[in-house]
Amino acid sequence: MNRVIALFVVLLSFTSFSQDRQKIESAKLAVDTLFFSDKSKALTISEKYIPKSKAINDTFYITYFLDQAGELNRFHGNLKVAENQLKSCLKYKKNWEDLKDLSITHNNLGKTYKMMGEFDLALEQFLKALELMERSDNVLGQGYYLNNIGTLFDDQQNYPKAIEYYKRSFELKKEIQDSAGMASTSFNIGITYFNQGNWDQALNYFYYSYNSSSYQKLPNKRIRALTNIGKTYMQKGELDSSSMMLQKALPKLYLTDDQILVPRLYLALSEVSRKRNYIDSADYFNNLAFENAQRDNPKLMRDIFKDKTENFAFRGDFKSALETLKQSNLYADSLISETTIEAVANIEARYNFERNLRLRKEAEISAYKSEQIVQERENQLLIISIIALVLITIVVIVFIKYRFKRRNELLILGQKMLIENKNNELNSINERLNQELKDKQLTLTEQENILSNVFSKSQQEQLPDELLSLSPREMEVLAFLALGLTNDELAERLFVSKSTIKTHLQRIYTKLLVKNRSQAISIAHKYQIIGTISQKEEELS
Repeated sequence: MNRVIALFVVLLSFTSFSQDRQKIESAKLAVDTLFFSDKSKALTISEKYIPKSKAINDTFYITYFLDQAGELNRFHGNLKVAENQLKSCLKYKKNWEDLKDLSITHNNLGKTYKMMGEFDLALEQFLKALELMERSDNVLGQGYYLNNIGTLFDDQQNYPKAIEYYKRSFELKKEIQDSAGMASTSFNIGITYFNQGNWDQALNYFYYSYNSSSYQKLPNKRIRALTNIGKTYMQKGELDSSSMMLQKALPKLYLTDDQILVPRLYLALSEVSRKRNYIDSADYFNNLAFENAQRDNPKLMRDIFKDKTENFAFRGDFKSALETLKQSNLYADSLISETTIEAVANIEARYNFERNLRLRKEAEISAYKSEQIVQERENQLLIISIIALVLITIVVIVFIKYRFKRRNELLILGQKMLIENKNNELNSINERLNQELKDKQLTLTEQENILSNVFSKSQQEQLPDELLSLSPREMEVLAFLALGLTNDELAERLFVSKSTIKTHLQRIYTKLLVKNRSQAISIAHKYQIIGTISQKEEELS
């Protein structure tokens, strides 16, 4: 029975453990999906399931939630928390065999250091990630991390070095025919040339990205490319071409609600309109930029008020220009840190954008498939648990019945052996007496006297007081009981009810000072009270 209880405990523990694992797997699927649609909720779930994963000591889930929490905290600007979580993740990934997965953690830590302004530490992590991708022969990953290193040098205004890494990334993506990746890297190169003031090269790379299939399919990318092309033409002094490209992006605005991309397009249109002496149009686009702007973006708000100042100054309204300039300066205090964060985020968005879209689609498909798999596993686990419980119950019942049957068989066998031993003893005595009589050649009368004397002696064995206290009927019940008869068989043999038999047995147990049937049978065998007792009854009477 203890073994059965232990089996139940093990089964329940296994079921509880499996349920915890299923909950953690469901949380992972939720984070995969929410990573792009609701980062705050994804962060909450990730941090909640870090200790739960540690509780089941599953390194895969521990590292997954630490990775996601670190990256999401970086997005939220919690850089120190992100750094600690990613460092902890790397400790768990010591001797990690999945080099690609390990490189992702190094890359995320590098991006965190870059946002913290720790460019040397960031470069160290990016190079480590690149090395891991090279060791795993992952060309796509190498191109991605070369692009990251390019953004790092771009952020430091080391434009020649940035272009070098961007072009290495471009060539690797070209090698594996990653057209979307090539377009994203080309766009980054265009921005770097724009920052250098190399307008022609910037236009070449912007147009390459704009004409790619990936940019034609995605409205945000098309708007961003057209905006940059228009601004580049503006810098070259080709205002008509600039206005044409910027106006070309306007019909696409209804497809996006990006509170940075949309105002930036309106600001570019305001600037080119002012330079073309269309000041009313410039005011119109400036107002649209203000209406659609993300208010908590200091750099964007500063640029909107700065553009408005230029419009007032163009009209000669210097009083209003001074007021808007003061409003612009209100955002200057936080520009040093905020501008750095925004610049890095924007650069990072350039090479993450295309990747995130692919991952979002893959995550949606994977989430659906995983939900189906989880549901099937839960159903299978439930069925297995039910079958296991049924099997254990059957085993317990069969085991109990077997023990009961075996015990009765052994008891009956023992009783038969005792009876056989008694019979053998009697036969031996008879044979010995017959041989003795034969040897002495006694007469029949003499033989009868000798036999009578022997049996009389054997029957005159002194019985204990407990047996003598039994009534004739109780002695009869005990005699038949010694033969191994059941209560039903006793009732049938003595022509009484089962309840009467039970009453007789209880009295017998009490008078013989025994606790159970086996002890009573043992006494009966000891004093040869087996079967018919007519002779004993005569003696007792």
